[in-house]
Amino acid sequence: TISLQDCEDEEIINNYTHLWQKMEKGQFVQYFPYFFIVSGIVLRVVSAIRVIPLWDGTFYIYVARQFLEANTLGETFSIACQFSDYSIFYSFVLSIWFRIFSYSITSASVFFLIISFFSAAIFFTATKSCYGKNNALLLTSIFILLEPLMYGGSQGRVDNFLLIFIIALLWATKKA
Repeated sequence: TISLQDCEDEEIINNYTHLWQKMEKGQFVQYFPYFFIVSGIVLRVVSAIRVIPLWDGTFYIYVARQFLEANTLGETFSIACQFSDYSIFYSFVLSIWFRIFSYSITSASVFFLIISFFSAAIFFTATKSCYGKNNALLLTSIFILLEPLMYGGSQGRVDNFLLIFIIALLWATKKA
């Protein structure tokens, strides 16, 4: 008699055999970029959950809080002048996020994670438009696993935010 366990084992063996045949034909290699992209997404989420924003992140959160508490345009301008050596626009966008979703470290971490994902998405879109889908997948799988962007994104650094505009500018220039 054949038990249910035997059927499941046979099905698993057939699946592995089919997978091995695909690998021998080189068909499996096309899925590597997807694996790396999913890995990058998971690592970015884990990094956002496990890492509390330190110097850069807390600074931008502090300035965003100042913008949030400003009552007049003059106060906002005064705050911007005080911190003019830093990316004030980043803090301003973060203050809009706080106005909508409330002020908290968790809210800021979610904002930093979304910016991190958006920079990867615009990178993929730009490279797909310029170089085709296969090249875009390969380049995005490398981009999303870059440690400085992954860890820096969870720290609240401005790098991912700036990359959105730099990539969009280069994309527009290439397309023009």
